[in-house]
Amino acid sequence: MIEQKSQRLMAACTEGNLELVNRIASKFDSVQELCETEPSSGYTPLMMAARHGHLEVVEALIRLGHDRAETSRDLNNNNILMIAAEHGHLAIFEVYATKFPRVVEMSNKKGWTALTTAARFGAIGMVEP
Repeated sequence: MIEQKSQRLMAACTEGNLELVNRIASKFDSVQELCETEPSSGYTPLMMAARHGHLEVVEALIRLGHDRAETSRDLNNNNILMIAAEHGHLAIFEVYATKFPRVVEMSNKKGWTALTTAARFGAIGMVEP
């Protein structure tokens, strides 16, 4: 049952369906269940929402406790900021960096930080002061 809920939540996050995200999330018993990863990528629902630029979904998941205890990292050790930077989602980058400033300096398996990722993908607004 948890797996089915997780798959539905992941799909809702991908689509940016905030109403459905809230409805599905309310059925989880714990934040840990809410943060279940997708096995082939290591993506969490929050990462999927960030990748697709769904700011309201990102904000809702953060309010629900996603990433409060542990930072989401994919199989390459990328975090939400790196994903937002790679896909050019400045608003998500700003919201997440403000809420979780410790993540800015984390690096992935390539040794890149979120700012390195932003610079490499041309997301200049993310690296300018």
